[in-house]
Amino acid sequence: MVGVRYSLERPEKYISANINSFFNLLNSFKNHKPKKIIYASSSSVYGETKKFPVFEKDNLNPKNIYALSKVNNEQMAEVFSKNFNTKFVGLRLFTVFGEMGRPDMFLFKILKSYYKKKIFYLNNKGNHFRDFTYIQDVKTYILKLIQNNNYSNHEIFNICSNRPLNLIKVINYLKNKLGQIKIKNIPIHKADVYKTHGSNKKIKKITKINQNTDYKTTIDYTINWYEKYKVFNLD
Repeated sequence: MVGVRYSLERPEKYISANINSFFNLLNSFKNHKPKKIIYASSSSVYGETKKFPVFEKDNLNPKNIYALSKVNNEQMAEVFSKNFNTKFVGLRLFTVFGEMGRPDMFLFKILKSYYKKKIFYLNNKGNHFRDFTYIQDVKTYILKLIQNNNYSNHEIFNICSNRPLNLIKVINYLKNKLGQIKIKNIPIHKADVYKTHGSNKKIKKITKINQNTDYKTTIDYTINWYEKYKVFNLD
């Protein structure tokens, strides 16, 4: 189960899907141990913090059940990595977006509002920063991690761009590309954090990847994909 906001409404689903199912999956590997397991954690494990960027070694402060389930996954992976002698790689993913993205994420929601000519409800006047991470960059990192084994039996990596963007900056870029977007400001959502900003020094060092795709280019790619397939996204 993904997403912070729905975890406030139905936390039991996150316990079942993210904790119990993760345990069942790992436990099923007892007799058929894979060489490596790469699993999705989340930037949400850091919670609300004031010191940026956040590093993998920093203290974790989950503020909701979704984030807590991801911390639990990391802890289980640590135990199983020792018992299995299997490599585990945890990916703390930061605001992943792009082609085939989640419809409940910011960029797809605002594109849907634009194409349906409906109002986009903007929390806290857009006064948030997000470490947007393009899906193709994520894919490149994962492929490198599959090929590389020069790390411990359980390693955690921030998967991020290390360049947080203000949501207003993103909205203004979309307006310049698309035209007028109907926006209504609403109060901050209790599940939202003000800023996400991760350091990607560790993942860059292990993968030898020195640069992420420019954010304007990634937004353009996303818009082009959405325009091509928007018939599937306007329900």
